[in-house]
Amino acid sequence: MRLKRVISLLLCLVMVISVSAGCSAKPAPTEPVAQEPAKISYPERNLQGIITWGAGGSTDNFARAITPSVEKTLGKSIVLQNQPGANGSIATKAVYDKPADGYTILYGAENACSYKVMEQSDIDYEDFIPINLVGRGISVVIVPPDSPYKTMTDLVEAAKAKPGKIKMASTGPGGLTYIVTSMVNDVNGIEFNSVPFDGEGPAAVAMIGGHADVSILSLTSFGELYKAGKVRPLCAISDEPIPGMPEIPLVIDEYPEYKKVLPWGPFYCVFVKKDTPKEIVDILTDAYMKAYKEDSFQQFLANLGTVPMGLTGDEAAKYIKDFKKVTSWLLYKAGAAKVNPEDIGIEKME
Repeated sequence: MRLKRVISLLLCLVMVISVSAGCSAKPAPTEPVAQEPAKISYPERNLQGIITWGAGGSTDNFARAITPSVEKTLGKSIVLQNQPGANGSIATKAVYDKPADGYTILYGAENACSYKVMEQSDIDYEDFIPINLVGRGISVVIVPPDSPYKTMTDLVEAAKAKPGKIKMASTGPGGLTYIVTSMVNDVNGIEFNSVPFDGEGPAAVAMIGGHADVSILSLTSFGELYKAGKVRPLCAISDEPIPGMPEIPLVIDEYPEYKKVLPWGPFYCVFVKKDTPKEIVDILTDAYMKAYKEDSFQQFLANLGTVPMGLTGDEAAKYIKDFKKVTSWLLYKAGAAKVNPEDIGIEKME
C-alpha cells in the first residue's frame, strides 16, 4: 500500500514538472506579417471648383468643358463657382485659404505669374500644385488688309526708321497685347506708340477702323477676324506652326532670337493647394488626364485656338516658372512692374 502511494506521488511530481517546463518554454519566433498601406478613401464628398474669371470667358469655358468627364471618373460632383476680380487673385486666395485636402480645385490662367512683380498679391502658383496644364494660346501680330507692311521684317524696319511713330493698338499694363508688345520692343530693339484700349477686341476694332497701324491678338480673338478677311497676319509669336493655320509665318523664321523667350503663351491650368497629399494629387491627375485626352475636349481646345499641352507635375511647374520669368522681366523693362524681379528671386532672362 505504501509502495502504491509512493508511485502515485512520483507520477504527480513528473506531471507537475512537465507542465512547468511547457509553460516556461518560449514560443518559436514568427515572421512579422507585412501590412498593406491603407488605401486613401477619396473623394468621399463633392468637390468645389473655383474659376478665376467670370462666366463666358475662356477660362470659364475651359473649366466647364473638362469638368463633366472628371466628375464621372471621380464619382462625385464638382460644384463650379466663378470668383472674378483683381486679375484673378480673389479666386486664387479663396482656394489658398482652404485646407490642402483636394476638395477645392482652382481653375486658373497665366495671370498669377505677374502678381508679385505687379504687387497684386503675395500668393501665386508657387503655392499650388499643377494638376494639368491643358494648353496655351498663341499671339499673332496683325495689320489691316491694306497695310504697307507685308512681313514682320517690314514692320520692324519701319519702327526702327520712325521710333515711337507707328501706332500699336494695345491693352493696359499687364494685358496680353501689352506684354507681347513689350516682348517685341525688347527683342527687336524698337518702340511703338502704344495706344491703350479696354481689351483685345476694342484694340482690333480700332486698328481695323484706321486708328492704329498694328495690333497683337491671341489666336482665340484673331481667328474669326482672319477668316472674315478683316485683318492680315504678319507672324505668329510662336516656335511651332499654328494647328490648322500652317500658312501663318513664325516669328523665329525672321528673327531666331525669339527662341530665348519661346515657347510663351497664355495658358489654362488646374491646380490644388500645395501640401495636398500625394495620393490625392495622383487621383486628380489621372482623372483630369483622362478628361484631357477625350476627343470632345481636344476639339474644344482646337475651337478655342489653344495648343494642346497636357503637362503635369514637374513639366507643368517648369513651364509656369519659365512663363513667370519671361513675363516678369518684360513687364519690369517696360516700366509696368513695381518690383524688380531679382528682388523676389526671379533670375534674369539670358
